[in-house]
Amino acid sequence: MLKIEMSCFFLKTLVLSAHPDASSSMTISFFERATSVVESVTWRSIESVYNEQLNVHREQDFLKPFNRIVFQFPMYWYSCPASLKQYIDDVFY
Repeated sequence: MLKIEMSCFFLKTLVLSAHPDASSSMTISFFERATSVVESVTWRSIESVYNEQLNVHREQDFLKPFNRIVFQFPMYWYSCPASLKQYIDDVFY
């Protein structure tokens, strides 16, 4: 598979996905396939974080090495899902 090597892609990117049914999302499928050729992109599911006991300090340490964070979620009445709102409240405040 072709690996893209351009300077703009050297930023470490974290995609935080907050989709209640990610396996059936065509957008996530497209986005994952598009980012699969870029080595510096990491995917993380908010739902998987909350399946375990959330350790806020560990989660904050996990985020530190990334240069940018992309929040990927379906729009619910022009807002984000409750799981993402909870994650932002817990980890960023």
